[in-house]
Amino acid sequence: MAYRTLWLGLERQIGTDTAQRLFHAARPRHVALQVCESLRAATLSRSDSVLAALVIEYARTRHPAWAAAVATAMRPMLRALARKMERAGADSDSTSMVLLALLEVAGRTRAPKRRLRLRLYSETRRRVVRASLSECRRHAALTADDVDDVVAPGPPRDAETVLDQMRFARSIARRAPRPGSRTCSR
Repeated sequence: MAYRTLWLGLERQIGTDTAQRLFHAARPRHVALQVCESLRAATLSRSDSVLAALVIEYARTRHPAWAAAVATAMRPMLRALARKMERAGADSDSTSMVLLALLEVAGRTRAPKRRLRLRLYSETRRRVVRASLSECRRHAALTADDVDDVVAPGPPRDAETVLDQMRFARSIARRAPRPGSRTCSR
């Protein structure tokens, strides 16, 4: 999904009547939300107490309006993280991966903490990097591109012979036990 389309969809979710009803119902529970006129105004606030109120409401209800509000409030940091992932060559859609990680972190946050915005960013970044590393490891385990050690060096051969040797090396690599897997050694 295109980056701009994704954020426009989140903005629309914040502007719905349902989101506004949820916001006005949550205002009495959170002092920080009482200074904000609407959910959109709350997402534009740079206050950690407002962000904490949004995160608490998201963790409590898991409603899409609160998810959109948390993501929109964290938008500048998420955008920077998604761009870093794209520059690093992530195969997946980095914006979606970052958003999912943020919502997972926000859903597990129970008590508001000091410097909540930074903590959410740091934990989201940690999860995204961990996921992309595991994706790279999985890809490396499946491809077995390094066949130079298996195919013996020697004088140049015809292309068909080299291709057969590479197929053989890859089939051996596929059958080899993975590190950490259980093997029978009787």
